[in-house]
Amino acid sequence: MAGSFEKPTVEVKLEAEGGGRHAGSAYDSEAMSALPFGTCELERFELKDGVILHLTRMHFREETEMEIGNTQPPGTVSFMACASGVVHYDLNGCDGVFTNRDNLAMHLPEHRGTFRVMPGKAVCAVGICLREEMIESRLGFAPPSAMHRLFHMEERTVQHFETRPDVRFLCAMMNDSQLGGEMRRLHLEGTVNALLAIYCDVIRQSGLKEDEHAISERDRTMACAAQDVVLSRLADAPGLEELAREVGMAPRRLNEVFRQAFGETVAEFTRNARLDEAARRIKLERVSIKQAAWDAGYRHVANFSRAFQSRFGCTPGDHSRRL
Repeated sequence: MAGSFEKPTVEVKLEAEGGGRHAGSAYDSEAMSALPFGTCELERFELKDGVILHLTRMHFREETEMEIGNTQPPGTVSFMACASGVVHYDLNGCDGVFTNRDNLAMHLPEHRGTFRVMPGKAVCAVGICLREEMIESRLGFAPPSAMHRLFHMEERTVQHFETRPDVRFLCAMMNDSQLGGEMRRLHLEGTVNALLAIYCDVIRQSGLKEDEHAISERDRTMACAAQDVVLSRLADAPGLEELAREVGMAPRRLNEVFRQAFGETVAEFTRNARLDEAARRIKLERVSIKQAAWDAGYRHVANFSRAFQSRFGCTPGDHSRRL
């Protein structure tokens, strides 16, 4: 069964907002890993029973549009999970926003996709592509009826369902694994089974009720304008009420549009942008941790260190010593 999917030759095109471009094979890590405007690493594994696994790691300094060819064989469904980042997708007329708040179930035979990747925050995502019978073969039970319906739809569809913290953790763990060779493959096999079991439970509970995740071009423009204001005045960024007045939206509406566009509320984005800037200054400018904490709006280094470790997985001191 493992040989039933022919490994595709998938072309990818990247175009950054500032004019940078790249075109090549989606799975050519040497050509894709280091780009003038960021990094892009795509991996594909063919696991037992014919399951296809895609791992994605991207980090761009500018908003970047990606065009990628079909990676989903006919008769299959892809389940996508995101540990971090924000991606706007358009897959043959199915469009929306993909963040770490929700998972995707995609029934898109013979599709090509356009993805708009937001800058500044690394995208870490996992895709599992399989046929219905492979779930029962792996897990020992038939998939729930809601998942069964997805496999037998006649039209293209992308459905969203709420994610869980353990899904984000497993997604990040698969991408960050330091294992190699057969040990990594064994690790991936087990983690895919864990994700499939969680997907079955979440989809069973949700019934795959369709939600509206698309964002209008006007709302996206307003969100980008608000983002520009925050980034241009990061040290003294306006709060939600003031920011809403500046861009001409109601505060609650701005917060929701901002979350749809960037996967974070205004307050979350501001906090994380300040932490990102603090990490950059500690690394490149060698400022003291105390000074970085103060400039990021923290009056106590202990609070700054906790927030820093939550975002980057290491303390500011560890980050500094990695130079």
